[in-house]
Amino acid sequence: METGEQVEGIFGDKLYQRLAKAALPILINYARAGQTVTYQDLARELSTLGIHERDIHYRHIGRIAGSVADTLIDLGKQRDELLPPLSSLVVSKSNGQPGEGVDYFLRHYFDLRAVPQETREAYVGMAQQAVFDYQAWEGVLYELGVEPLIVDRNSEATAAAAESGGRGGEGPEHKALKEFVGDNPGAIGLKRVDPPWYECPLGSGDRLDIFFESPRQWIGVEVKSHLSDDADVLRGIYQCVKYQAILEAERVASGFDVTVRAILVLGGTLSQQNRRLKNLFDVEVFEGVRPIS
Repeated sequence: METGEQVEGIFGDKLYQRLAKAALPILINYARAGQTVTYQDLARELSTLGIHERDIHYRHIGRIAGSVADTLIDLGKQRDELLPPLSSLVVSKSNGQPGEGVDYFLRHYFDLRAVPQETREAYVGMAQQAVFDYQAWEGVLYELGVEPLIVDRNSEATAAAAESGGRGGEGPEHKALKEFVGDNPGAIGLKRVDPPWYECPLGSGDRLDIFFESPRQWIGVEVKSHLSDDADVLRGIYQCVKYQAILEAERVASGFDVTVRAILVLGGTLSQQNRRLKNLFDVEVFEGVRPIS
């Protein structure tokens, strides 16, 4: 039996239904951002909401996403409209594809008796594009009586990040973490890279904390020690968004055939709002990295 046949919609008292109701506006934000989200990241985000006393395991996310999708099928029937399968945005970290449970909803959306395995990836891609293109998600939330999830542009952390403007020198904790990562690129999953370039200048006038290069990759790294507060980490997230774009522009200008990555390395962990932004902006983050004394 597929996931879609095992779950009920979001309106109920079962734990997965309450989590699904919370997941709906989160997934709609990803749809608006044109982003997928991994099972692990969605589980972490739901874990911060206090709905359950324990962390949500990513293996339960398929059922939660299925409940969301089932709700949209029911709403579509009421509207006489075929709503795109929002659950197709929830994907495996290993292969970037949703689990088998989404096939029930692909069959419904594309009117298939079965999803051909040889073309499943293509159907998933079309479903995800339909989700990204759909312009009436706000109306869906309104009809279902679910509050949209708003990232507070005027939060204290945002104001503090803007106020700081990158001022302040390099403290010993920041320097220690930067040099640790530079000396140990494997700590952030990098292999076979050239020696690091610290405070690497960019054409924009910015400087990367660390720049790694290999024949196939350029990697810019922004470092925030465990002493960084939410405002500083938030600034780091936006810096990585900027650095990703700048590195890509420099790649195009230089004509090099390489991929570019901007990575944020944290000595601490992400707050709920910063994790949400990290996921929405698809920023690569390594948390809890500490120099080995």
